[in-house]
Amino acid sequence: MKGLERRQCRIAAVITCLAIILVSALSFSYVAEETYHECSGPDCQVCLAVHNADNTIRVITSAKTTVMSALNVVSFAVIMVIGFLCTVLIRKTPINTKVRLNN
Repeated sequence: MKGLERRQCRIAAVITCLAIILVSALSFSYVAEETYHECSGPDCQVCLAVHNADNTIRVITSAKTTVMSALNVVSFAVIMVIGFLCTVLIRKTPINTKVRLNN
């Protein structure tokens, strides 16, 4: 069962990475294609779409540093909690060591 959960996590991670790469590539290509369009005024939908695509690119690039620092803090906290739980809660008992208790 544990192997199945690990596989599902890996598949989810790969799908997430592919989605981020796809969104980045599409945003870059749209901005590059529509850079020199003829603007139709203050309510130009193409300018709005270019601005949104540019914003998406900025969010993705800035999110990498924020996510990495947050992941470092979270992983450190998780490692500390696991270490604490291993030392305090997991103790050797006769049942854990499979010792037979005779009368």
